[in-house]
Amino acid sequence: LCERLCPFEVSGVITHWARAFPSREGLYDAVAFLENPNVGAGAREFRYVFKLYDAQNILTGEREGKTFLNPKERFAVYESGIAAGTGTHAPRRTFFEIKKELIWESISMPREIEFSVRDTMFLEAHDGSAPKIKTMLISRVLKDSSDIEVVALLFDGEENLIDAVKTSVARLASGEAKLLTFLLSPALREAPKRIDIFPRRNMFK
Repeated sequence: LCERLCPFEVSGVITHWARAFPSREGLYDAVAFLENPNVGAGAREFRYVFKLYDAQNILTGEREGKTFLNPKERFAVYESGIAAGTGTHAPRRTFFEIKKELIWESISMPREIEFSVRDTMFLEAHDGSAPKIKTMLISRVLKDSSDIEVVALLFDGEENLIDAVKTSVARLASGEAKLLTFLLSPALREAPKRIDIFPRRNMFK
């Protein structure tokens, strides 16, 4: 059972950064890296909006979405294919905003790390195919999990985000390991120096 919490009982969501990068002509992908610092509080619904601005601070692209907010979690929110301006109106700055006041609820955290990843590797494009990431997702949960979101972030040597991709796993049994393959942008021209992978499930379900 969950109990509603008052806003003064919790700390606000932290947006560490928000970035956008071109995916195809006139389309951009956007990522925000967030943190819920509250140990025993989250939200069933978390509505947000990405706003992309050009060099003249004119809004050139926008996308709304929703997700969930687990307690004590660092996670990535990813939206792909946002229509935006080109040329002088191409996005230069990215903002991430919470759309509505959150309805906070108390919720107990799992004692164990729920998911882990291992053997992550980057595979360059070959014979016209897109580059890929492969990784092994492992369940540490004592029961089966469903509707797992997995976001992969790729960075260059200067910590610039160069690509991002998202997939979902319909079901993962307790203790199961599953090989995941992410197809990356065909425009990716360099191997990443670092790959961060964030699996998560909705603890309110």
